[in-house]
Amino acid sequence: MHEGKCTEEEKRLLVLDMAYHGCTWNEIGTLLEVNPRTIERNYRDVINIAQSKFKHDLRRLQLKSAREGKGNCTMLIWLGKQYLSQQESPQMDVKKEQFDKFIEWIDAQTVPSSLPALSK
Repeated sequence: MHEGKCTEEEKRLLVLDMAYHGCTWNEIGTLLEVNPRTIERNYRDVINIAQSKFKHDLRRLQLKSAREGKGNCTMLIWLGKQYLSQQESPQMDVKKEQFDKFIEWIDAQTVPSSLPALSK
């Protein structure tokens, strides 16, 4: 895909999608046929939004899996360790009542309907 073939907004959405799915600045630059430094300079905010949204979604999936017992727990644990710096901590002692109250609080939170607006 050549840089001149899509609008700036389309490029931002492509960068957002690629960064959400874990592509590096180099990979994004290669796919868009742009110097990776250009990606860093022009799309840093978009990449930060995408990476934050990915981490938020991963945490949400982990909690949903804990609550409903669905999903691949092993994969969610591995992803949490890789992307969220989570680790097993034997000192952590959470009582079931505290955990249940936390899950109730999470369920009561409003889920955003879409990504935050991208700045231009």
